[in-house]
Amino acid sequence: MVKLHEKRGRRMDDQRTLVSYLAEDRVHAMSCGESLAPRSQGSALFADISGFTAFTEGLRARLGPRRGAEELSLILDATYAALIAEVEAESGSVICFAGDSITCWFDAGIAAGTSGRRSAAGQALRCAFALQQAMATNIVTKDAGEALRIKVSVASGEASRIVAGDPARQLHDTIGGLTISRMVMGEQLAESGQVIIDSSTGELVGEAFHRVGERMDPTSAESFSLVDSGPRQRPGRAAPQRGAGSTALDPDSLNNLGILVMDQGNYDEARLFLEESLALRRKMGDKSGIAFCLSNLGTVRHHLGLFSEAGTLFRESMTLLRELGDHSSLAMCLANLGAVEGERGNQDEARSAFSESLGILSEIKGPQAAAWLLACIGKYASRRGRHEASLRLASAATALAASIGLALEPLAKAAIESTRDAARAALEPAVFGREEGPGAVFNEAVAFAEAREALEGQPIRP
Repeated sequence: MVKLHEKRGRRMDDQRTLVSYLAEDRVHAMSCGESLAPRSQGSALFADISGFTAFTEGLRARLGPRRGAEELSLILDATYAALIAEVEAESGSVICFAGDSITCWFDAGIAAGTSGRRSAAGQALRCAFALQQAMATNIVTKDAGEALRIKVSVASGEASRIVAGDPARQLHDTIGGLTISRMVMGEQLAESGQVIIDSSTGELVGEAFHRVGERMDPTSAESFSLVDSGPRQRPGRAAPQRGAGSTALDPDSLNNLGILVMDQGNYDEARLFLEESLALRRKMGDKSGIAFCLSNLGTVRHHLGLFSEAGTLFRESMTLLRELGDHSSLAMCLANLGAVEGERGNQDEARSAFSESLGILSEIKGPQAAAWLLACIGKYASRRGRHEASLRLASAATALAASIGLALEPLAKAAIESTRDAARAALEPAVFGREEGPGAVFNEAVAFAEAREALEGQPIRP
């Protein structure tokens, strides 16, 4: 493992954590010392994402069960962060999540303009198209080779806002009424990739959006329209570009997006997301977040072959990690530094970094970092002509990854393949077959002892 992941939200204080679970309009009311009206006029939006089952299976098949689950969590966070940003950009509020869907409300009372209901309907419909655009241009899901699609239903009218539940246990922010019923009816009549509106919304938006089809609910005889085209972006806001990031996203989401597109080989796009996250971290004075971003940017430079720049970034990250006492992340960063110094031919500096990382991992548990470190030390041993030892270390890295369900990342795979290719060329076939063959269950003590010997031993000249 060569990247540093953050624990989402771990530095949030209690107030910020609470606010993140509340609808925007309720937060606004609470900040003004007010309560939301029990009934209000506006437009309701229901967005349902389809394709998650196939997407999840694809990740599992490509990355393995453990890493596939990790990637899915990051993808869900990044995807919903992008969708929520579009809702809030149109002054909407996300009321609730249910499965793969979100229900949102655009209140006419706080909508801009003199005609609140018309403005709310326009905001909801512009948001519907923005959600589709965000999903269609989603770097993470599109480049992963699996298709996620979204359908959106909008209905306008009166709705009831209710807080239900037991205050001693949990309260739920709910929304109901005939408008919400029509919103649900519309969703059932639409297909993935479509936007559907009820007749009330159609009257409010007029000809601002092009109607491409009609639908009718067979039970209630309510009529609906499929709509397309019309305004695709808000005035004064450029359409989002691939890799351009989004200032509406928080630094956690930007960092996660950077990691995901890096996994997909989009290193220039990853750099943009990570640099934007880093800039926000620096403004916040978030030393831990800065350290993570610096290390991830160093990994991007490693992929691009910019080893000197990568080393500078890793060293800056390490300074912060030492200050913070984050030993696990420091061990990972040291392995990263050793890898790029080895690529630069600075074998003494590589050995120093690897030795310190190995010392840390001998004291604490860090299997992901250990698998990467063993692969790196295997390549270091290979450069010094210790091919039998390098093969054993490569096998240990592979066995450790398999024991924890970890799919080795591209840099680790490349290090192991380079080690095996060099050994195959240098060793007799029988020796190569003996050392390269499938080994026993991973043994940490044996592997770490082999790694120490490889670092301390003298090079073997051909």
